[in-house]
Amino acid sequence: MVTRKDQCTGLHSPWTQLHCRLYVFYDDAKGIVRVDNEHTEEFPFEKGVRQGCLVSPLLFKAIGEQIMREVEERLEERPGKVIGGRCMWNIRYANDTTMITRSKEECSKMGEELTQKSKEVRLTINKSKTSAMTIHGEGSVEIEGERLEKGRKSSTLAPT
Repeated sequence: MVTRKDQCTGLHSPWTQLHCRLYVFYDDAKGIVRVDNEHTEEFPFEKGVRQGCLVSPLLFKAIGEQIMREVEERLEERPGKVIGGRCMWNIRYANDTTMITRSKEECSKMGEELTQKSKEVRLTINKSKTSAMTIHGEGSVEIEGERLEKGRKSSTLAPT
């Protein structure tokens, strides 16, 4: 019988190795919940990582970086806008990603690529929490045939 651990041998890319080994690590994960000093029966995790696990934010950051690199590789030309002498096309903080594009078509293309690459690692984009904001012009942006809500303002973490 071939186990998931056996499937990780022979993989060449460090990214593929890491992804496979972490998948094996969480594959048969089980949990117990303590309530008022009593423990529940053991149950299998169906989604996600263990709460409080130190690997979780690092894993999310590593996967996000890889996804965005693969999205950039799939685009026909360098994405984004030059801001302060640097080409900016994505800004990430925690689990939020902001994409900066020159046109609605580029935004849709990046959104489709981001959706596809995310699905490959079992992540989904919550379209109800996703919006598109334009600086100039009208129109709408669609991802997977679904029109995104039009954002009215941007939130920042910088002090005002």
